[in-house]
Amino acid sequence: MKFTFYHNNINVADLDKSIEFYQKALGLKITKETEAADGSFKLVFMGDDTTPHKLDHMAARYGQTL
Repeated sequence: MKFTFYHNNINVADLDKSIEFYQKALGLKITKETEAADGSFKLVFMGDDTTPHKLDHMAARYGQTL
């Protein structure tokens, strides 16, 4: 069986800290950001501009836990 990962999701408590880590450690860049209409969470997709793979970070907001 042949397959390809196009994106992985990582739930994080500190979105800014996670973004900073992946920018510095792997050279990833933010490619897309989406926030829930009710503001309960934010999705940030990061990629390397070379492969189709995207790393997706999701962070809960306003006292919620993941």
